[in-house]
Amino acid sequence: MKQLLMMLICVAMLVMPSVVAADIGISIDADINAVLSQDVEAQDEIVEGELEIFTTAVGLSISVNDILFLRPFIGAAQVDLEIEEYDLGVESDTGLLFGVEAEFNVYKTKEISEPLNDIQIALIGSCQRSSLDVDEVSLGSLSSASPLNVDITYRSWELGLKASKVLGKITPYIGIVYGESDVEYEANLFGITLTETLDAKDNVGIRCGLEGEVLPNVKLALDVKLIDQTAIGGRVTYKF
Repeated sequence: MKQLLMMLICVAMLVMPSVVAADIGISIDADINAVLSQDVEAQDEIVEGELEIFTTAVGLSISVNDILFLRPFIGAAQVDLEIEEYDLGVESDTGLLFGVEAEFNVYKTKEISEPLNDIQIALIGSCQRSSLDVDEVSLGSLSSASPLNVDITYRSWELGLKASKVLGKITPYIGIVYGESDVEYEANLFGITLTETLDAKDNVGIRCGLEGEVLPNVKLALDVKLIDQTAIGGRVTYKF
């Protein structure tokens, strides 16, 4: 997360001189995302698990000269965590989610042959956090629908590069990112206290998808995340 904040500060310093005369664009959006599978492990690599994360959010996107894009967002998240070594399952209630995404266009290919002409290269980054209460905990064949002193916190950030190209009303993209995410849980169940922080096993991932204009000022987007996690998401955006 520190790296992302530094990137945002540097970008802001670069564009600040032109902000006064900048072309500012505003849009609102709503999205839904599902991380179907993300492998996590403790630092000692003894404890391993698998995450499933479902989120919905609304965002406010601000663009500066169609070069810099910032999107703070807020929404809701729900996390399922399975710990193999303990035969432990943790299912959270729906909790608050907040974060920010950033994109900075750095280069566009010109005067070269198709299909490599007019490809936009951009720096991308995001961070998010969610703190949740736990709805149900299972330990082997035992389960508790209302466990005491159980909570879970999910954090993630990523930085990378993205290449996109406008093809009529559709803009496909593909990118590569490096990121870190972790989930921290503390459970007191049946006299056993379990506290653990699990980090993502894989830090490099592929991001791909496409965005298309379906109505004037209205766009739909589909996003897929691979390698570091298996995830799919969708977003609808209205530009003022």
